[in-house]
Amino acid sequence: MEDSSIEDIMGVLKNLGSQDGIEFFEIATEIADELPNVCLGDTIEEKIVKTKEEALSEVNRFMRLAEKLKANVIFYKLDTRDYKGKKGYCLDLSVIHNGINFKSNITSSSYREINVVIVEDIINEMEENINKVREALESVFKTQNFDPYQLVTDSFLPYLEKNGINYLDEFFDDNGALKIWMEEILGIDDFEDLIDELISYYIEDDKNNNIGGYDSSILTQLEGLIPYMYEETYNKDRVEMTTKIRNFSIAIYKKTKEVAMLNLDAEYVKEITDSYLKYRKHLGIRSPNCTKEEIDAYLRKVRFDSRVPQEMLKNAMYDIANSKKN
Repeated sequence: MEDSSIEDIMGVLKNLGSQDGIEFFEIATEIADELPNVCLGDTIEEKIVKTKEEALSEVNRFMRLAEKLKANVIFYKLDTRDYKGKKGYCLDLSVIHNGINFKSNITSSSYREINVVIVEDIINEMEENINKVREALESVFKTQNFDPYQLVTDSFLPYLEKNGINYLDEFFDDNGALKIWMEEILGIDDFEDLIDELISYYIEDDKNNNIGGYDSSILTQLEGLIPYMYEETYNKDRVEMTTKIRNFSIAIYKKTKEVAMLNLDAEYVKEITDSYLKYRKHLGIRSPNCTKEEIDAYLRKVRFDSRVPQEMLKNAMYDIANSKKN
């Protein structure tokens, strides 16, 4: 059936409605699922029509039902498709009576054919995209001498410095910068949008997948996509790539913390040690030897630079404090 026929069908529908005092309201979504549904005529929800006459026959049947139910309102939802030279429509009609949704669906055969073509195109596009991501990841992560710490040192940290991103700040969040850096080294434009599409297609629609957290780390997102990049028979590749992504994530954390510590002025450790010694004296502790337990208790009470691991800071304070005369 040609798409132009829908105008005639809607005209007949509304003309019949005006004769019975029925108003029509177009809706954007389906009627709430909570309502029991009764489908008119067919046991299946869709009435596939090939001719204008079939569609008009279905409209007449529905309007006779609306008249019997003394309906004042008919809700309708109209979807049209125009794809690769084919046109089609899908018309949902609903009358709500005594808490029951009486409905009819009139779908042109061309609309169904268009949907099949669109779904096939989407599947092919997503498969091409996920293979593209897999190949790009392998070009970086599956090299023979892959070293996650070397990659962070030689590539990621210089990228951050070049772009003036302060990864020495204690509140540094690497995720935003990481997405753009990976886009550059993998050679994929709009990398973030592509990953979001793949996550939505493969994971959010996968009812058997219970993995969450895909709105946060790009590395977590990539890890979640690994099973869809490799067939089940390639389990070794799955494990290898997952392990390398996790190791890279750990390397980012460790290397940024390490550089942050090295960039801290030694004066900072001296200042917090002096503060600790004054506090110790204020408490009236006379023992000349400072203990790590004392320093531990002090650090739990004060705010210190979180870029310095507490154990390292405690050891440094212990050495400095005990080298001084109290």
